[in-house]
Amino acid sequence: MHRPETLRDGSLCPYGFGCMVGTRGDSRYVHHSGSIRGFASQMAWYPERDITIVVLSNLQSFPAVEFGGNLADAILEA
Repeated sequence: MHRPETLRDGSLCPYGFGCMVGTRGDSRYVHHSGSIRGFASQMAWYPERDITIVVLSNLQSFPAVEFGGNLADAILEA
């Protein structure tokens, strides 16, 4: 669930059977976001840094992913 998967054609998929996986700067992270009528969310876990960032909003149009990324940049650079 926390690792990218190799597809049948040999290409790498960043979706790890439930969460997206990637890097931000030099830190590996596992993340997922979503929205539904009236709500938006973003969760990002940086396992090697022991950091988890969760953004919850009761406004569907709130840019939770962007806000979470900006928060992560500030924390990871500190």
